[in-house]
Amino acid sequence: MRVNRRVKARRVIELWSCHGGTLNEMRSRFALTETPDRLAAVFGATASSTTGWKPSYKFAPARKIIIVRAQTQPQPQPQTRADAQAGARELITASWGFTPTWLSGQVPPIIRVGMERILSNGYFHDAFLNRRCLVPMLGYYDWQSTPDGGSQSYFVRGPGQVLAAMGVYNVRESGSRSQLSVALVTRDTGSTVDDRVPSVLDEPLWGEWLGGGTSALDDHGAEDLLARVATRSHDLAETLTRTRVGDTINSPYARDAVSLISPLRKRA
Repeated sequence: MRVNRRVKARRVIELWSCHGGTLNEMRSRFALTETPDRLAAVFGATASSTTGWKPSYKFAPARKIIIVRAQTQPQPQPQTRADAQAGARELITASWGFTPTWLSGQVPPIIRVGMERILSNGYFHDAFLNRRCLVPMLGYYDWQSTPDGGSQSYFVRGPGQVLAAMGVYNVRESGSRSQLSVALVTRDTGSTVDDRVPSVLDEPLWGEWLGGGTSALDDHGAEDLLARVATRSHDLAETLTRTRVGDTINSPYARDAVSLISPLRKRA
């Protein structure tokens, strides 16, 4: 039985309001300062459509961000193994805020989905089976509660120059153009202000997560994949470094500069 779009939109509103899809947009920021060419080299990808994109220390919801996905267009026969790997992945820009194909503006785009409910959430189920991606980051911002009820800002990064956060994306056709939108897949920390942070993967699981060259997952295969990436993401979280930074990132007027991620100087 086909679900009426209005009923479907109401269910999405309930999911959005209960699960924090956009409730903490000011608590959702990340930095990425590498160039598309450098990112293409890191991920073994081709930069298909990154024109106009610029690095930033404060990427926020609704902005155009870079994602890495499995190549969707037929490519020429690769000459080398490196060519085969690059042809299997592409860098492309997407709007941060997932919008399903059937949505016509009833609810705001959703910027994230919890890993533990992505398969049971009809909003993201198909995207998880068929359209997984990686979101490159230098690192992301997090906030810790203080005894006086306030919060302190932190910048979280790995040992290298790029973190690969998990995401799911959608494609909407508008005339001759394709509009991509993406949501981050998050994990529950249970210890910070927001309790939700990006789930990251290291290179050995990138190919399996992106699914390039393989058929779409069924629910059983999806459960197996989700269990593997959840375990690995949890382990990798222990290797990330949290640095106390200034609270300037909390202001929408903050200057986009390296000072946003610079360690906060202790008062004498």
